[in-house]
Amino acid sequence: MQAIKSLHTAVVAIAIVAILAVVTSLLQVAVGDFPVHFFAFPMNLVVAAVWLLALLELYRRRKESPVAKFMLSMEATYLSLALAAAGGIAVGVMADSPTQSWPFVAMVLFVMSQLVLVTLRGWRNESGVRLRFLLNHAGLTLALCAGFWGAPDLRELRLPLVEGRPTSEAYMVEGQSVPLGYEMELLDFSADYFANGTPSDFAARVAIDGKEVTLRVNSPYSYRLGEDIYLVNYEKDLAGRTRCIVQVVRDGWYPVMVVGISMMLLGALLMFLQGARREVVR
Repeated sequence: MQAIKSLHTAVVAIAIVAILAVVTSLLQVAVGDFPVHFFAFPMNLVVAAVWLLALLELYRRRKESPVAKFMLSMEATYLSLALAAAGGIAVGVMADSPTQSWPFVAMVLFVMSQLVLVTLRGWRNESGVRLRFLLNHAGLTLALCAGFWGAPDLRELRLPLVEGRPTSEAYMVEGQSVPLGYEMELLDFSADYFANGTPSDFAARVAIDGKEVTLRVNSPYSYRLGEDIYLVNYEKDLAGRTRCIVQVVRDGWYPVMVVGISMMLLGALLMFLQGARREVVR
């Protein structure tokens, strides 16, 4: 009986993967990449709320729903781990990032859904709240949700800086001007070069609302939580003056990710201090 049940679950898993792969691949071919920016605030909050409510209802029907039974099975957990590993490998080895493709979005949504359902089932037992379990699983859920639902709100702005010309305006990739909310001015620039004349390192001393900071290539300056400033390039203008290209990356969901990661770290610390314990889930 158990073997038949396992076989049935495996068939369901294969069917779900096959359906997701076919549907999302057809969408990718038909309409191109997933329309990430369509789900910018507040649309992402609305969709995320509907998604959570749907998962809560699915969990409430876990005893009679075949979908819920599968999503709470070990086979679904193994599938989630395999999909997460495959997604991570794809991001690492593919020249063009797949993170905005329909198959990748579906994969991440499946992994997060399975994680939420497992967290709902296991956060407490007959003895009460399983604190370590809750911290680790809820923390991972928050971190993943911040990256997934917060992606449409991520903003990358660029601005050119020239000595003696303070500015408080940046530009989006599409070309629209955006107010920075603070003033930035280039004070000084320096560069080191290899023997063949190729730059080996460069840095810019800038003033941000009067505060002097040094920006170095590949070393971002954290202006505030969720907002980093990068020195990405430099060039000479027609007058021979150095013009630095600065990138400002704003991630409003970064604090949520920090909370999630902090919860996981605390859960890991508790596991280390308390040691292994066998708990019976209700």
